[in-house]
Amino acid sequence: VSSLYIAPASSCNSECYTYTTPPGLLYCWCIGMNLTQVENTLPLAEKSVNALQLERNSISYFPPGYLADQFPSLLKLHLDRNNFTSIERGFFRGMKLMNTLTLSNNRIQSIASGAFQGLDSLLLIDLSNNSLDDFPKGVFSGLDRLGSILADGNPFELGRVLCVFGARAISLSVVSNELVQYPTCKEGATRLCYDYSSVEQHFFCS
Repeated sequence: VSSLYIAPASSCNSECYTYTTPPGLLYCWCIGMNLTQVENTLPLAEKSVNALQLERNSISYFPPGYLADQFPSLLKLHLDRNNFTSIERGFFRGMKLMNTLTLSNNRIQSIASGAFQGLDSLLLIDLSNNSLDDFPKGVFSGLDRLGSILADGNPFELGRVLCVFGARAISLSVVSNELVQYPTCKEGATRLCYDYSSVEQHFFCS
């Protein structure tokens, strides 16, 4: 007998579904629903939702603090394959419980300093396959629990991305980028993965 339960989620959205996982996490599944915005699509949010799956939609913006107000128990937020071009300061304001944030395969070109401020429980962030060539100074400051940054497939400039984390121990992956030689510094990460096809050196992990 499966412990997974799937049912229509009228309290989440009439076109979405909720399901619970064996640990008892409540997911709201809204993948590929052609959503262009969040605030008018999920007006009657289920306060007990722990994970919000919004992948493969056309969302490009939501009001700062909106998701925290609607989903105060949110632990995981998946926004992959949407239309974000920037991450603004305050987008995730108040989401102190969230431990997983995925934003891969958008068109993100810039991240505001302080964009992730207040995400005190964040363990993993996925920014893979966007259009980032740099991280602003201090963008991950204060995220003391952050253990993994996935940033593969971004056009990072030489070395810059590997020098922004101070002395904290994290795992940073920047495979499939446009770096042309070894970065000048590696401090701040216990495990670095990057691909140097432009200098006849393939895959390297330290």
